[in-house]
Amino acid sequence: MRREFLKMQQKVHPDRFSNDEKKRLVAESTSSLLNKAYTTLQQPLPRAEYLLRINGFDMAAEGEKLTDSAVLMTVMDAREQIEEAQSEADLEGVKQEAKELIDNELKTLADLFSQAKWQDAKTSAVKLRYWLNIQKAATDWEPGSEVRLEH
Repeated sequence: MRREFLKMQQKVHPDRFSNDEKKRLVAESTSSLLNKAYTTLQQPLPRAEYLLRINGFDMAAEGEKLTDSAVLMTVMDAREQIEEAQSEADLEGVKQEAKELIDNELKTLADLFSQAKWQDAKTSAVKLRYWLNIQKAATDWEPGSEVRLEH
């Protein structure tokens, strides 16, 4: 994917059109759009959200939340562990669990997308968002700082 991105970026780079203002402006816009598309496809959650959106499931518009009580308990437990941590070492378990949950959810998502099970994929993407936020909170943790899990 990176090789294709670089080839496309080379074709539309604004510097190639420095003698023609109109073409340069179009190239700037195209280059910007290409960068955004590449970034979206590189990251698992934005990629999943995009695939869902083009198939009629807009997570952002619907403000999706979890209703699975087992998942919510896992999230609450992780938050509590992060809040009670006294050192980086206290967070190793949370980080490892988050990594495993993310890896599993990515596999689930790939399977659901390949089967065009959009509603289930949307639920899985919401879970992925929670797991990524737990991972970020554990990674960004600092002694005495407030734990913020954004969903």
